[in-house]
Amino acid sequence: MSAEHSKAYEIGIKSRLFDNRLQLNLTGFWTDYDDFQAQAGVIDAATGLVQLGLNNVGKLRTKGVELEMSAEPVSGFRIDGSAAYVDAKIRAFPAANCYVGQAVTPQVGSAPMGVGCFDADGTGPGTTRIQNLAGANLANSPKFKFNLGGVYTFALGGSGMKGSFGLNYQYQTKVNFDLFQNPLTVQPAYGVLNGNIGLDSGEDSTLKVTLFVNNIFDKHYVANIADGYSTFGNVHVLTQSFTRNSQRYFGVKLKYEY
Repeated sequence: MSAEHSKAYEIGIKSRLFDNRLQLNLTGFWTDYDDFQAQAGVIDAATGLVQLGLNNVGKLRTKGVELEMSAEPVSGFRIDGSAAYVDAKIRAFPAANCYVGQAVTPQVGSAPMGVGCFDADGTGPGTTRIQNLAGANLANSPKFKFNLGGVYTFALGGSGMKGSFGLNYQYQTKVNFDLFQNPLTVQPAYGVLNGNIGLDSGEDSTLKVTLFVNNIFDKHYVANIADGYSTFGNVHVLTQSFTRNSQRYFGVKLKYEY
């Protein structure tokens, strides 16, 4: 395992506009990696089983733009948001493992390896199979994601208490969880909406009660997908990991300070 090295370039601007009612931060970045380290399952040539570990990808380039925004268009109403476009591509990984169950591409003579899965030494079945992943997307790296939320705070009559209402929406484009590009381990694009209603005791804020609902529309998504092809007798068996937010749930938060 070789050490990872990188060269990073970044340029950006931070601004406050309209009497500090709007804050905008914009950043552009470009990073080149040599011997980039990524975790992935590697097929053990001796046992045929998948072993999870770090892989040296070789050369990787990530570039993109990030935007952060915070605004208060009217008193008591705040909007916060962020967005990122990230293009993370493998530039050189000529001897990557094939994904589990990937069909072998016939190779004619000594022709250079192109797109597909090949026997490493050309001797036929039973040998280590490799593929060239130059140009492939990095695993678990969405091209685009954004987060947008708003909170409205208001006085409750002359009681001195305050109420609040908030919504937050998070979205990301599809990702493949497998470094070796298994088409069965793709999470499609998804978005999640969260909401809350709060009651605050007022100036001293000693007591705050918040009712929240996360994933209001019960959008199901996964945090990881793994293919147990080698473990289960060369049959594709997918296992999934879920986060708490992958299903709708609600609750009450109580905060008291003294």
